[in-house]
Amino acid sequence: MAKRSMLIPRDDNGASYPAVKLGAVQTVAAGASSAAIANPLETEVIRVACSVDCHIAQGAAPVATTNDSPLFAGTIEYLRNAPGEKIAVIKAAGEADGTLYVTEGR
Repeated sequence: MAKRSMLIPRDDNGASYPAVKLGAVQTVAAGASSAAIANPLETEVIRVACSVDCHIAQGAAPVATTNDSPLFAGTIEYLRNAPGEKIAVIKAAGEADGTLYVTEGR
């Protein structure tokens, strides 16, 4: 059996997969205007998921627009993060309001 990395988990075929211990969760409404999570994130890896198609932005004081990175409903993304940053969201055109879930990795 191949040696497994402690930093990047790998399955028996050698393929890497995201694995983080889930930490604090923040939610924010995904609506017609940009909204950001209330508290800055303190970890280097975060997990984001949204209940509707949306666009997200990341930074110290982010403002999301429909030109920012799309996040599709029901998908989960793992992102690198600089401690102190926040995530902002805006719903995609034609979508109902929804909720963005931002989870800190531990």
